[in-house]
Amino acid sequence: MTKNFAFPSTNQPTYGGIESRQGDFAELLFMQHATLHGYEEMFPFSKNSAFDVVLYTAQRSFLRVQVRSTGFLNTHDRYGMSIMYGVDKKKRFTPELVDFFAAYIVPHNVWYLIPASEWKGRCKFFFRPHRPDNDPCARFREVWHLLSSPALAA
Repeated sequence: MTKNFAFPSTNQPTYGGIESRQGDFAELLFMQHATLHGYEEMFPFSKNSAFDVVLYTAQRSFLRVQVRSTGFLNTHDRYGMSIMYGVDKKKRFTPELVDFFAAYIVPHNVWYLIPASEWKGRCKFFFRPHRPDNDPCARFREVWHLLSSPALAA
């Protein structure tokens, strides 16, 4: 595992708000981790794409990844992350748009990699990296090998 990544402090001027900047840092950190795990990565040409990063796998396939990050622990002692998009009309990401959802939990420096086949119409995922025995997404924690699964590359 790499050292903890320093996200920008809230008192720095940003071009799109701290949330936008945190998202940019999360995408770069995801790309760093993907490189360390042997993937080639690229950004889509447009920021309006449903995915943030494209990975090229050893099986010569491309995977579209939506990258999200959070540092907010809610009142239920869990981190929540939406898998919706759009400003006015919230829409769900679907397997036709994105292959993987990569969730970075900032205070714990941990990644969850969730394949689209596991979304099943959900709008949100919840994480408890600080309570592994009670983490609803524990099976997706740091599972970088899932990105190389031949079943997903088909």
